[in-house]
Amino acid sequence: MIKNELNYGDWKIIRYDDSKMEVYKKCPKSAPALREIAEEVGLEVNPDWRTSQLGSNVIKAVEAALAKQETPVSSNETSDEVKYFFPISDKLKEIVKNIKSRMKELGMNSFVVYANDYWGELEYGGDIDVEEYINDSANGAYGALDCYDGGDWSQLALVREIKLEDNELSFVVDDWFEGDDDQYSRGVRERDLEMLLDTYDMKKAETVLGAIYRLAMFDDDCYKVVELNKLVQGL
Repeated sequence: MIKNELNYGDWKIIRYDDSKMEVYKKCPKSAPALREIAEEVGLEVNPDWRTSQLGSNVIKAVEAALAKQETPVSSNETSDEVKYFFPISDKLKEIVKNIKSRMKELGMNSFVVYANDYWGELEYGGDIDVEEYINDSANGAYGALDCYDGGDWSQLALVREIKLEDNELSFVVDDWFEGDDDQYSRGVRERDLEMLLDTYDMKKAETVLGAIYRLAMFDDDCYKVVELNKLVQGL
């Protein structure tokens, strides 16, 4: 509640019951202040506007801006607009957006990229036969982020799972290395999109993620990866 309110010249001083103070000064010319406010709220000012017209339009723009700030966002509604602070192609942005949308549509925050050579957490030869749902290898179906066979050694990097959390994707990547004399190594790492593009080629990422979206996330007679994910997740 206001305890005291005083006017002195161009100044207004307000004191509240909790001792909070507010001080205001009248603008001798309102047009410059109105133009400054218009710029802040993104209102394009017509130079032919009179001060009264400028004031009226500024008030409408401010009211619209305040209403937008106060509009509640439902718990199941998340903006898909993402600002990227690292190099990314428009094509990959669209693919990522599509994958997010599809995972939300399916009600999944995890999507395992099954293949006949990748069973995820399922037991090979167990109750579920992955080959009944997809009978292609991961590299054959979706391609690899990195693939090299130089004779003496070979390397392969495959996306095994895509996760969605807080409207951000991360990718579980399986890196294989095999060389002469039975040299062998394998590393499974989860990477966000920026880390993925720091490690692998942009075009390869477009190809692999695009193929996963088109082939794995929409079932047909050949690939039933969505059905298998739903079965395993109990959806």
